[in-house]
Amino acid sequence: MKKNRSGFAFILSLVLLSALWESWGPRLQQIFRSPQRLGLMWRFDRISVIVTVAFLILAVTAVLSFLGMFRGKKAVRRAPVKKAPEEEPLTCEHVRGREKYLEQIDGYLRTGLIDRDEYKVLKERYMRIDIPEDYH
Repeated sequence: MKKNRSGFAFILSLVLLSALWESWGPRLQQIFRSPQRLGLMWRFDRISVIVTVAFLILAVTAVLSFLGMFRGKKAVRRAPVKKAPEEEPLTCEHVRGREKYLEQIDGYLRTGLIDRDEYKVLKERYMRIDIPEDYH
């Protein structure tokens, strides 16, 4: 399952934005007021332009990660709970007791796992053993 890391990216970008704003705030304001002088600033103060671009990238990252925090969460629909019908006693339809073992060795004989002599020995043994009819 993929984890949603948008919350971490949002917090990190906000911390970096605030740190940039504290140290470069006046220069960033100057660039945002007159973006047409960006080419002139590139010639004389390239670091300010690079910091401005980094600030804009962080701002876009903050917005996208904030939106990403809510994009991954969908409402979980739960299936309606069906009320159980009145409980009925359990009944078993399968073969039980001695019949179960006799049927099993019949299958072994048909598939060739045992030969006729082994079948006779096992059948006599199962006929002598007292196996209750309700034994599963």
